[in-house]
Amino acid sequence: MVDNEMARVKGFPMRAFQNIKKANDTLYDYVLLDTGFNHVDLTRQYHPIYIDSVSGKYLLERNHFLSREKILEKNILIDGDHMYYDFYGGAIPGPVMVRFRGTLENMDIFKYVSIAIAVEDSVTHESDYLEAISIMQSSYMHPNGTIPFDVTMAVSKPPPSYIMKVFLYNEFMHPFKGNVTATIYRLGAINDTSDTKAPTTITQVSASLSP
Repeated sequence: MVDNEMARVKGFPMRAFQNIKKANDTLYDYVLLDTGFNHVDLTRQYHPIYIDSVSGKYLLERNHFLSREKILEKNILIDGDHMYYDFYGGAIPGPVMVRFRGTLENMDIFKYVSIAIAVEDSVTHESDYLEAISIMQSSYMHPNGTIPFDVTMAVSKPPPSYIMKVFLYNEFMHPFKGNVTATIYRLGAINDTSDTKAPTTITQVSASLSP
């Protein structure tokens, strides 16, 4: 989960940092690299836009953002205390990005509501991937208990037998209200060379990648 101090305290835009499993993963718009900029797939697809002089980390931007095709959008109005609110459960139509946006109401520091994506084998139900971001810990809460948010996460395409679940997770089943929309975008080919830049509202940041 992301503990985003600047977003939570100062009201800066919420960000999602995801760990990349493979060094040649080039789905993401931006990559934060732990070590030197020397992996062959990254040098072909990305260029550095910032190098931190203290940590030596590189911030890379993709040379050409992948195209996005909206394939599903679902809105849920929430007024209850259920543990799960499901947006999607089914096959993964290629590599995708999932954008979550909306507002939670009647919130306080003890309510742990997260946006989550899980990928599992449809036969064995063995989990391959689970990413969750606590909205309370990663976003600014207004004095009236409302939390607006807008964040995007990326998912690579797993083997055909796997399915993806997109949901809101209310860990302690506390009552709250909300209006939340999840939108799934199919990404273009990995080697897409289109010059069309993606909207800034659905960019993705990734962290902790080593070549």
